Amino acid sequence: MGFLDKLFGKKKNGLRHVPGAGVYSDHSGKVVYNMLDPWMGKFMGRCVGAIKKSGIPAKGTGQFSVLLGENQQAELRLDHFWARFQKSQDESIFEEVARAASDLVTK
Repeated sequence: MGFLDKLFGKKKNGLRHVPGAGVYSDHSGKVVYNMLDPWMGKFMGRCVGAIKKSGIPAKGTGQFSVLLGENQQAELRLDHFWARFQKSQDESIFEEVARAASDLVTK
């Protein structure tokens, strides 16, 4: 098995290895992303698509979050959803993202 196969190939349980992004913490301890990797960019794009499909205006950010609403009045962080998706790769996570976005906008 070659290096790229090990990096991007499937594991024994059928799940793919999904790398993380380059991150650092600011002085308050909040995680700040300095570079989204292609996997995270694709995940964020699918989240934005699911939110828009539910009728909520959405725009992805470079901080791995989605701005919601006409005036971008709410922000949905994707960290928790991403962590769960990395482990399960369950497509229903995008429905959960859309529900969470709806809850934030209707508050």
